[in-house]
Amino acid sequence: MPTLTLSQMLSPTRAKNRSRKMVGGMQISILEKPNLYNIKSGESILASQGIINVPSSPVEPLTIQSLSEYVLDGLGCTYSGEPIDFSLLGNQTDQETIENPAIVDATEWKVIQNKPIRAIDKFINIAEDPFYKLDDDLSHQLQNERDKEERRSIPDASFVVSDLVLYNSNAVKDKLKQFKKYQ
Repeated sequence: MPTLTLSQMLSPTRAKNRSRKMVGGMQISILEKPNLYNIKSGESILASQGIINVPSSPVEPLTIQSLSEYVLDGLGCTYSGEPIDFSLLGNQTDQETIENPAIVDATEWKVIQNKPIRAIDKFINIAEDPFYKLDDDLSHQLQNERDKEERRSIPDASFVVSDLVLYNSNAVKDKLKQFKKYQ
């Protein structure tokens, strides 16, 4: 008599339902969207610790890319536009040290005393343009356009974030500190 596995004994509908998991209020198929499942799992782990806060009703719909950005931000990572082989060591070419006479050492600081000064005599047009009043922010439309352009230039990191969450969720040791509390 041949032996059957559990998935072979279950009906196709029941097997499909078993592959669905509830994560962060969403029912996600692990077989159809494994990256989304892993990223949502990471998001719920970090959100339960108060590390990240994904808005419940965002301005734009949440995508797998935007969730990846939230998780990366919670882990203290960000994107860099630098080339892969970029190094700060390559930018330092001079070996010469130049003494700067404008640098004040600790002994000179002891002699200096703070003196309050009035700023009104330094700014001629205080009535029309007070120096202490902040300028207006960019318009919302202009700010949204800049944000969209910035988002277009960011590469998709969903595969990296998915693998990162999967590794740290299953790792016995060498976990990131944000995942150590989660067992």
